[in-house]
Amino acid sequence: MRDEAIAFYRPFFFFLISLIVSLPLDTMAPFYISLITFASSVNSLSEMFIFRKKSGFWVLNLVIDSFCASFVIVLSGGTDSSLYMLFFLVILVYTMKKGAKAAWFSLSITMMFYLVLLFFQRYGVYYYWDGNLMFFRNTPAEDEESYIYFTQFLYALISSLIISAMSVWMEEKSASKTKQLEYVRHTTDDILRSMQEGLLTVNSVFETVFVNPSFILFSGLGNLSPGAKVPDKARKWLEENNYSIDLVGLDGKKRNLKCDLNEIKDQKGKVIGRIMVLNDITEILEKDKKINEINQLAVIGEMSANIAHELRNPLASIRVSIDLLSKNIEENVNEVARIAKTEIDRINKMIEDFLSFSKLPDPKMKIFGLRDVVGDVVKAFSMARQDVIVEAKLCPPEWYIFADKNQFKQVLFNLMGNAYKAARDSDEKRIDVKTVRIEEKIVISVKDSGVGIRPQSLSKIFNPFFTESGEGSGLGLSIVKKIAAMHGWEVRVESEEGRGSEFFVIIEGFEERKTSE
Repeated sequence: MRDEAIAFYRPFFFFLISLIVSLPLDTMAPFYISLITFASSVNSLSEMFIFRKKSGFWVLNLVIDSFCASFVIVLSGGTDSSLYMLFFLVILVYTMKKGAKAAWFSLSITMMFYLVLLFFQRYGVYYYWDGNLMFFRNTPAEDEESYIYFTQFLYALISSLIISAMSVWMEEKSASKTKQLEYVRHTTDDILRSMQEGLLTVNSVFETVFVNPSFILFSGLGNLSPGAKVPDKARKWLEENNYSIDLVGLDGKKRNLKCDLNEIKDQKGKVIGRIMVLNDITEILEKDKKINEINQLAVIGEMSANIAHELRNPLASIRVSIDLLSKNIEENVNEVARIAKTEIDRINKMIEDFLSFSKLPDPKMKIFGLRDVVGDVVKAFSMARQDVIVEAKLCPPEWYIFADKNQFKQVLFNLMGNAYKAARDSDEKRIDVKTVRIEEKIVISVKDSGVGIRPQSLSKIFNPFFTESGEGSGLGLSIVKKIAAMHGWEVRVESEEGRGSEFFVIIEGFEERKTSE
């Protein structure tokens, strides 16, 4: 690309400079300009189209460039011209194009041309008369001494030697840096090709810039190659957000792949490309599935043991009540009936909580305003539990979240119910509900004025059927934890004995909007 640019602009450069130096001359100026421009144009065309792939013909290009530079020097004053620096430019250009060897070769050619034009001027082949260029006087100028031309040539030769040496040094440094960059590029390519993750890089028009074998294997797109347009299917992947997909690879194996997408931007922030990374998470998901199955079996076993234990107590009470009833029907019938009804209700409640925990439906996600929902739950709870004070700090009406509204309400009801059990026996009898924003997260907290949770029980409070109050099934906080996990939320608790407990539900991602949907 650099050589093509030099060849393209060369005729324009020589035309402009010959036009400038020929203006003060006589009527032959258009001829001189045309001759120089024609020679440089032929040189550029031959370099671009004829001698492009023939390595030895750059010498002919060098000779023509040296001739054009010499002619410009003649037009601009010969020995009095300062444009012999054009030779320096020729040396620099060919050093950049062909390397150190071309530097010394171009030095020899340019100095030969300069020596010839000095010789011609010294012996009258061309001369200046009243500012006009004349040819073939054939007699040496009387007022010019040979040492002037020798000094001029020596000065130009020394200057050209210095320029050549500097060009060689610069070219060698550039070649060294280029070699290092090439090594880094090849090493980087080798690393990227050896990655287990699939990698695809495209430009702004979705042409493939780089693709490694893993991506081709995972995606099943065997026709991907650098420079080719990506298929519509792959373009759709690149235009979506990060997600997971199931694909059948070239080897016929079905994989679950996590797609990570990133935009490539220039210094002005304009998107100039995209990067897509495919991670094979099939084995990870299978392991997670097995671990979840093991955990579920463990939970079921623990729940079964707790259910058996919990059912034994109300059944024993019912049996004792029936024994009493059989001995003295008239005296014990009302009390026995009350006890039996209470224990049966307790069993039913335990079964309902168990079914609610074990068969939670998949969340039906939608966007809803947080302020109204929290406000409705707090109001309904306060009306049903008037023996405690419920204070709520609601969020702005612009805050919206993406969740299952009914399951969100269930989380809040369960946390407030748990707080009620702790607060009703305290002196203050108070529950505080707050909704705050921390960076890009919403935190909903429920704080009670109870006696707190013992340190040894903190790690167990979310376990099924664990309760220290002796009431309920002990599944309320377990249901909270499960719903939170289904939504990707986090649940935390802080508690200090004698000072109450505070539960936090941390919701990542929300949006602010002015109108509800």
